[in-house]
Amino acid sequence: MTLSDPTHRLLGEALAWPLVDRVAFDQGMVALTEDAINALLPGYRTRAHALAHHPAPDHDARHVWQQGSDYPGQLRERSQAPHSRNADSPRTIPDLLQETARRLIRRDGDINRLRDDPEAPGQDLLRWRELSLSLPPGLLLAAATPAGTRPSLRLQLLTRDLRPDTPIALLHLHLGASYPLEVLWSGLAKRLDEVKAPKREEEPRDWPDLQRWLVRAMVARRCLAARWQGSWLPDLEHPLPRQWVHRALRELRLGRLEDTGATDMEAVLAGWAVLQRSGKPGKAETLAELWRTDPIADGDDWPEGRFLQRGLRAQEGELRLFLQYLRVKVALFRHLLHDRAQPGLDTFVRTYARIGTYASLLDETAIGLDLACTEPDLDLRSVEVRKGPPKTEGDLVRLVTRSSPTLARHWWRPPRPLSWGWSIHFIRAKGKVTDDPTGTLQERFAEFRSQAGTLERVLRYSPQLLTVIRSLDLAGEEQEGPLWLALPWLRRLLALSQELVHRSPHLSLHPLQMSLHLGEDYVSPLTGLRAVGEALDWRLLHARDRMGHALALAEDTKAWYKTHRTYRQPAWRRLQDVLWALDAVRCPAPYAREVALGGELRAQLEREVLALAEEIWGVPVSIRCLRELRATLGHPSTLPDLALRDYEPTASAPLPVRLIAALFSREETGRQACRVVEIVPRAEGELVAQLQLGLRRHLARMRVAVELNPSSNAVIGGYSGILDQGPFSLRSYTEDRDDLLPITLNTDDPTPFVTDLSHELAYTWAGLVVQQGHPARDVEAWLRERARDSMRFRFTDARTADGMRGVPVPGV
Repeated sequence: MTLSDPTHRLLGEALAWPLVDRVAFDQGMVALTEDAINALLPGYRTRAHALAHHPAPDHDARHVWQQGSDYPGQLRERSQAPHSRNADSPRTIPDLLQETARRLIRRDGDINRLRDDPEAPGQDLLRWRELSLSLPPGLLLAAATPAGTRPSLRLQLLTRDLRPDTPIALLHLHLGASYPLEVLWSGLAKRLDEVKAPKREEEPRDWPDLQRWLVRAMVARRCLAARWQGSWLPDLEHPLPRQWVHRALRELRLGRLEDTGATDMEAVLAGWAVLQRSGKPGKAETLAELWRTDPIADGDDWPEGRFLQRGLRAQEGELRLFLQYLRVKVALFRHLLHDRAQPGLDTFVRTYARIGTYASLLDETAIGLDLACTEPDLDLRSVEVRKGPPKTEGDLVRLVTRSSPTLARHWWRPPRPLSWGWSIHFIRAKGKVTDDPTGTLQERFAEFRSQAGTLERVLRYSPQLLTVIRSLDLAGEEQEGPLWLALPWLRRLLALSQELVHRSPHLSLHPLQMSLHLGEDYVSPLTGLRAVGEALDWRLLHARDRMGHALALAEDTKAWYKTHRTYRQPAWRRLQDVLWALDAVRCPAPYAREVALGGELRAQLEREVLALAEEIWGVPVSIRCLRELRATLGHPSTLPDLALRDYEPTASAPLPVRLIAALFSREETGRQACRVVEIVPRAEGELVAQLQLGLRRHLARMRVAVELNPSSNAVIGGYSGILDQGPFSLRSYTEDRDDLLPITLNTDDPTPFVTDLSHELAYTWAGLVVQQGHPARDVEAWLRERARDSMRFRFTDARTADGMRGVPVPGV
């Protein structure tokens, strides 16, 4: 079985399904009887079809539910069942979870490790990757822990012989999505009354009342914890009718809300559910404080682990309530997880937006950085964290300067301390351009200007902050937030940082660098390559900068054009694609000097752009004018000048300027620009392949590194396995070519992809060795080289390892 085989995924989903399917919640399902299995199968078949793109045999799920999850190739010996039972009696859900978890996980001191598979080495890592994207890992870790031993959240996937024996840097981590579910859950338990109700369209499809169920789950959590400590109800710290508590528990046990209008009851229950036993109110600033102030705190780390361990061994009267609680928790986990059945960056953007509701209950700067720096299995020396620009100067200063005490807790790491830095990333889009073309473009342009202005004012006031604000980024849906909208402000900030470096030589500062998300979101390889080419043409990418994802650089263009005889794209984006290709070859750009463009194809592409331009603006436009339009669009002063004139240039203004202004101000032009057209690429595949090779060679000579995020790319891209994604070809382990780029391995967003840096390295090792069959020794050497690349291409300043000494806190 290889990583691309869907069996791991389907069996992992089958194990999760009795906790996921809404039918199981509505029935309060505990035992996997024949009737229960028949009730679960229809939903599982639908889900399996969506995950594997073909109907799954019934026996896949039945085998798991009736016989246990003996995966093919797994250890054959059966662990002792946690509860003795008659062989003819139906399996319970806790039985299934504990038996499976004990076959997969073993306890080694206070560390959890995967059990080796002697028949198929490496498959244990691949199984765990799929399983952790179906169920919360903390649940499985608690289920695997023997009675009398406290569960631990630490799972070590990198064995001593696999981990790189060299320093490593984490260069691509979004702070807003850096939290494991267990951290978010404990924060939710502590501050549930502050959670804002989501909009109806943002709620899970199968859980339209998830917010109300979360309240009841937290009430059950406190009551069950009190029960297992000797009393059925905890002390009521303020007047609360007991009948409300009993009603909340009854509704959860039955899986049915008795009415929908009890707003007073909701508010009081939420307030009661979060009352603390100890600690100060407000957001916890450390993980230890978060565990200590959890409403079910028991004086040690991760009290939820002990709660889960006890609940899985509960008696029948309590077990149903506990499993209902668990189903609500898993529903939140899946709500914040990128759904593998719906690949695409637009799905990820919607998923990412949900996290903020729960992450806002934590001290993002303190706990987020604490988590980012907690990699005990690696020699982590540098961390770069991405964060959107705060709205005010004061917020930005507090974000940066408050980080020092948090990072100080990690300076014990021998032999050198941890350096760190911020990458301020601007979000490309928060809405579809096609919904309101002119309004959306104006709004995004104004927001870029405002955000950049905040950062500019802070840097002018305190240039010393360049020691910790190290790079700029542009993230989000590329198609909905084009680079040219942010270009003037990014170029302005880069120029400012250069000015501050030259103006303050005594501070020994370094200018800002770029780590742009590029070539990640595209409808055709030509669109993705244009995103990379424009960053070079418009002087945003320089030597030793970095790109995030860059999937277009590794796309198999010949295969893509062979399978896509036609595709659909807005007219304005297609016009830009073709203009970029024509300009790159005609000039030629440094990356296109060896690209050949036949006369017939050139004429065909020129006819296409002329027709598109006339449809968009309603008047004939020459090729020369369109080339000037593209050059004008890439000039950093064009859009700011238009904004000063309210997007209405005079009749004497150059035609390219007037055409650009029309995109911003004329609704009819905007609608025509966003009109979707059908593209028949015909013979352009060879041209795109040449441009791709030229870009790769040029970037390799520039020493621009690619930030590769294996899990993120695999899930968003819809790949069957981690190593099916193209970017691994950007740095070969078997050959030496002039188009191979430096690569770093990163985590990207741990919340929706359930990972960390050491786990990403382990999954990559398993994919290369097990799926692709490369020798383990060669792969281990390749991983060491990736660690070295991460250190070579870090932007962090060594002085940040000394507690920002000499960097004053500005009084903004």
